[in-house]
Amino acid sequence: MRVCVALLALVPALGHWSYAEEAPKPNILLIVVDTLRYDHVGCNGCKRDTTPTIDRLAREGVRFERMIASSSWTIPSLMSMFTSVPPSVHQATSYQNKLADGLTTLAAQLKAAGYETCGVVSNPSANSHFGFGAGFDLYDDFTIPMSVEMNLFQEFDKPKSIRDAVTSPLVNRVALQWLETKRDKAKPFFQFLLYIDPHGNYVPPAPYNTMFDKEYAGTATGRIYDDPKGEFSKEDQEHFKALYDGEIRNVDEHIGKLLEKLAALKLDDNTIVVVTSDHGEEFWDHGGTRHGHTLYDELVHVPFVLRWPKKVKAGSVVDVQVSQLAVMPTLLEAAGIAVPKQCQGSSIFQGLLKGDVSEQTAFLETDTSGWGEGRNLKAIRSKTTKVIFDVKTKTRTAYDLEKDKAEAKPLSLELPEHQHLSSMLDEYLKKLEAFSKEAEAAKKADVDEKLLEQLKQMGYTQ
Repeated sequence: MRVCVALLALVPALGHWSYAEEAPKPNILLIVVDTLRYDHVGCNGCKRDTTPTIDRLAREGVRFERMIASSSWTIPSLMSMFTSVPPSVHQATSYQNKLADGLTTLAAQLKAAGYETCGVVSNPSANSHFGFGAGFDLYDDFTIPMSVEMNLFQEFDKPKSIRDAVTSPLVNRVALQWLETKRDKAKPFFQFLLYIDPHGNYVPPAPYNTMFDKEYAGTATGRIYDDPKGEFSKEDQEHFKALYDGEIRNVDEHIGKLLEKLAALKLDDNTIVVVTSDHGEEFWDHGGTRHGHTLYDELVHVPFVLRWPKKVKAGSVVDVQVSQLAVMPTLLEAAGIAVPKQCQGSSIFQGLLKGDVSEQTAFLETDTSGWGEGRNLKAIRSKTTKVIFDVKTKTRTAYDLEKDKAEAKPLSLELPEHQHLSSMLDEYLKKLEAFSKEAEAAKKADVDEKLLEQLKQMGYTQ
């Protein structure tokens, strides 16, 4: 297909960082915690002690207050992070489609520059069938699903689906084995890890299952995917949140173990560590649960922490809005690698070094038309406002994010002071429409019966 590289020329031009020839390239460890809400992370204001490891990383590096994901569910969001283009451009927007032709990825660019690349994922939504394996020397999307299904390591009391299994120990096992014994130590490495455990169902192992809700005496089990429309009391709802937080704490402990090994291998001084999420989770914020179905902030406002010792000032806070499309160009620039023209996100690397990151506009999309009563939404988010467009109903809804953080009181777009918001959205939609007219049909993903069954277990397909 032909890629419209000028699709979203709404962001500043990219800068380029150069290194002296003798400077070693940094290793890059990109950790994505599936379904991790911004406000359930300790350093972001969570009152529970959910993330001591991530909090420490924030103290040792930089924390972002307003990182905005490109979508509210895994495939489109993660692929936008990997390609620095919106979902409508990379076209991996459902379980039927895969990464479009003509696009490169973060892993492919790093590999071409001499990096050894490894990916370890526990969510079948990140399967290589959708294009996620592009550029990886090793993309392990099979060990963990197979281990759960066959109980290879006797990790489980009985066979369970991925959404009920505790897989963080397996992610660490595969990731650490590669770091210790399998990688080429003469090359810098890029390792991508996807921990799925906070994703529903919320069934953390002991002691995390009672860590934040010891007194609960109700009947809710945390299996929100088994009974998504059930009637839950306020006490039940709080119990769901407590179990979710227990899942987060469990993952955080395993990230801590991973970082301990990184230090033991004497790799931490020249390794960029990033911890973020693909999307958040709704707990009745707008009357629903889970994710993918809206573009409200509980689903698209994600945590983002970056540590690079002696390069990025410890304890820094970026208090401007940044789009997750910035991840690919930022990491490439940090590695001294030219940023491809396809990237619609702007690198923030030089801004981090100078302590002056520029505000960015974020563009959001979600299309869950294949999930029963699905929705097709697009949105534009600035520092102070958000406008959401419902493609099916042709309706627009705008919010003042400074005065209405809960996005509960829509603005009237008919008022003169708000009409510029519609104009911003119109400009974005016109560019998307221009691209769709140029593009060939989306590439179909080759989803076999085994993967389809795993996806059904996750609750995403019928």
